Amino acid sequence: MTTYLVLIFLIFVGGLGIQPRRSPQSRKVFLIFSFILLFVISAFRDYSVGADTRSYVGLFKNIDYIDFTKSRYENGFLEYLKIIHHISNNPTFLLAVSSIICIGTACVFVYKYSYDPLLSILLYIQLDPFFFQMTGMRQALATAIVMMGFSFIITEFSLWRIIVSFLFLVLAMQFHSMSLIAFVPFAIWCIQKAKNRNRNSDEIKYLHPQKIVLLTIAVALIGFVVFPLIQRVIGIMLPNFASYSSSVWGESNYFASFFQNLIEFVFLVVGAIYLKNYELSEIDKFGFMMVAFATIITTLSMRMEIWGRLTGMFSIYTATIFVPSFATVEMDRRNRLILKGLICLGAFLYMVVVFIFRPEWESVVPYVFRYHFFG
Repeated sequence: MTTYLVLIFLIFVGGLGIQPRRSPQSRKVFLIFSFILLFVISAFRDYSVGADTRSYVGLFKNIDYIDFTKSRYENGFLEYLKIIHHISNNPTFLLAVSSIICIGTACVFVYKYSYDPLLSILLYIQLDPFFFQMTGMRQALATAIVMMGFSFIITEFSLWRIIVSFLFLVLAMQFHSMSLIAFVPFAIWCIQKAKNRNRNSDEIKYLHPQKIVLLTIAVALIGFVVFPLIQRVIGIMLPNFASYSSSVWGESNYFASFFQNLIEFVFLVVGAIYLKNYELSEIDKFGFMMVAFATIITTLSMRMEIWGRLTGMFSIYTATIFVPSFATVEMDRRNRLILKGLICLGAFLYMVVVFIFRPEWESVVPYVFRYHFFG
């Protein structure tokens, strides 16, 4: 855990010194600085760091002998491993490339859309997205690709942007088939933007803070009740999904999922309180929508644990744009410091509690550098 504590300290001190909110240049310098620190820890970790790292390393080493037609992994991910393997058969190179894609995408996203880059990066670490990409490589890569896709349509909207965004989401499914769920917010966002353009209005009406909280609660409760039907529909659309039902991922996990659900729901409610009297920007609206989906997905994961692996596809926006959005609204400087302090303290305690009491969730502690990079 010491490595992560030092990481957080360096980023915090670096953020105070660089002041990323001061100018675009300082924002860029801070995010490059943060990326380098995060990349080194992620790329040069031992294969024991990350619950699934050894499995992916083993798959990577034997990729030339894998029959793609019989593998449970998506062809896009297998092709990705094969391409990297042709460049270098060193597994550390695989970890490095994957780290560049996952961490780099998050940093670029923060650069483009975050109101507070320092808070975004601290929460990116403490709320789990950084640690998750060290264990769930397929899901993390799919999440990064989805993130790239959404970046085309958040603040600008046109037919070609919709097409490019759609293609990115299709690509994400080639890495993890359950990325299909990302098409739901994609469709909602595009339909509403198109309707509002026809009305000559930029307002997405039902994405007001109070309404989205109530809608989220309603959808989450309904989804929890009719979960068997949802599972059946997903099984028809994604036949590979059925294999999870008979595995450990098909079991319920009420405690862990409720814990994660509570975090997303609290941020959703607090955000609604702080933003209720403000005209929402496109970034605010998008952030609200994604944290609402994170809340719904964590509710469904109580019924079946595999859904919890999809939480990161939406919760990453909680850390990178949503919390910084409501934490930077106009308020007294003292109150702002208190709010940000409480958010960071709560996120830090969450990280420590998971490391101490549930280290098996991500298996990133204890951290070990890989000093021998070959073989």
